[in-house]
Amino acid sequence: MAKITFHLDDGQELVLPISGCVSIGRAESNDVVVDDMRLSSHHAELVLHADGSVEVFDLKSTAGTLVNHQRIIKQVLFHGDTVAFGPLSGVFDMEGAVIDSTAASVLMEQRSAIASLKAQLEKLTAEVVKAQAKLDTTLRDCAQAEATQREREASAVALNQEHDLKTAALKKLIEESDSAQVRLETARRNCAMVEATQRERQTSIEALGLQHDQKTAALVRLTAEALKAQTRLDALASRQAEENSRLEAVSRELAQSEKRMLESKEEALRQQEQARAAAALLASQHDKKAAELAKLTDDAEKAQARLDELNSRHAEETKRLDALRREIGELEALTARKQGQ
Repeated sequence: MAKITFHLDDGQELVLPISGCVSIGRAESNDVVVDDMRLSSHHAELVLHADGSVEVFDLKSTAGTLVNHQRIIKQVLFHGDTVAFGPLSGVFDMEGAVIDSTAASVLMEQRSAIASLKAQLEKLTAEVVKAQAKLDTTLRDCAQAEATQREREASAVALNQEHDLKTAALKKLIEESDSAQVRLETARRNCAMVEATQRERQTSIEALGLQHDQKTAALVRLTAEALKAQTRLDALASRQAEENSRLEAVSRELAQSEKRMLESKEEALRQQEQARAAAALLASQHDKKAAELAKLTDDAEKAQARLDELNSRHAEETKRLDALRREIGELEALTARKQGQ
């Protein structure tokens, strides 16, 4: 007869013969009552079939029913199988049981098929584990690639923003350069006016020199200084960064100087007897004009330095803009290749 030998915690053995249907659980209605909270009220059933085979059924127990340490819902038992109902564990024994040859053959085939299925399941499980590992690696690579892509996109956005800022700065520099060019043209026109005025002054000085020898000497010296001033004005005409506000101020000062020179000329004509005093006055005015011309020259040099600095900054910003464009082109090409992959 088929039976299950249970080994209790106190070392005793409990033999459970199986005939018909045997139920196990905590409830009093079971064939085998186990007073242990780890078992369900109706834990499992053992059924002896007509062909002599024994099948165990789990009745949706909490702790579960295990055959050979594997949780099952139902399974045919074979000689030597280990059966556990929660904490209650035993060994199934078919010795002495009457099983016809066909049933025995079927059971052996089923057991062989089960063993084969278990081997296939283990193999498939191993393959699934490997595939899962590859999938995890691929997912990590994809996550890393996405993070790299996001970083590159953020870098491209930052580069675009920097490009926009540099473009705005370049436009501002170009506008400043154009403004400086306009001021330079204005300076050239003012210089031409100053040159014409200077020639008029020279004519007046030569006329005064004819009237008086001392006045002539003074006018000769003034003419020499005027020639020097003319040379400075020619140098000033070649420079490119005169500020408009200063040029206007210089123009007003030159107009005032011209007015004073004309007044001096009229005074000299009216008062020939005071030619010496007039010559001295002209000499003093000439010194003032020389100082004004020196100041004008210094302002022109400062303006030229400013223009050179603007041109240098424009060249540097142009180089940086070209470098940024190349970097953006490389990033766009890299992004395109990444998307293509």
